[in-house]
Amino acid sequence: MKRASLTRRKHHDRRGATAIEFAICAPALFMIIFAMFEFTRVLMFQDLAKIATYEACRQCMVPGSTIEEAEAIVAQKLGLLRTVVDNVTVTVRNKTGPQTQIDDFTTSITVKVDINLYENTFMISPYFAGKKFSSETTMAFESYDGFYDGSSF
Repeated sequence: MKRASLTRRKHHDRRGATAIEFAICAPALFMIIFAMFEFTRVLMFQDLAKIATYEACRQCMVPGSTIEEAEAIVAQKLGLLRTVVDNVTVTVRNKTGPQTQIDDFTTSITVKVDINLYENTFMISPYFAGKKFSSETTMAFESYDGFYDGSSF
């Protein structure tokens, strides 16, 4: 009889141990989980910046496009994650050097996006103060002045 009461008392003495263990471990666990969310979000920004620069180049490498169209495409793509963009640079080149607009003599288009991580993260912003990442895409301009009648060479 005495033995049964001892085991019962030991069981009651451990009653709050689980709550205390959870209170000690939970903050570290939640920090790890939220850090994973933040780093996933940063990776999403990087991928979305690559996609935005590619799409802007792809849409504006044909005659009749404008630099403003490229900037609008970048803004639209990065707006999907409500990204705060530091800088969008569209560089248009011909055989002699940089141009101010896209015309028939354009040879390449480069779109570069700079994103400031401090303004785009939620919880770990202090660790990204002054940190940026950039994405840049360059494509050749497509134009054809000749006439093709469909016959083989």
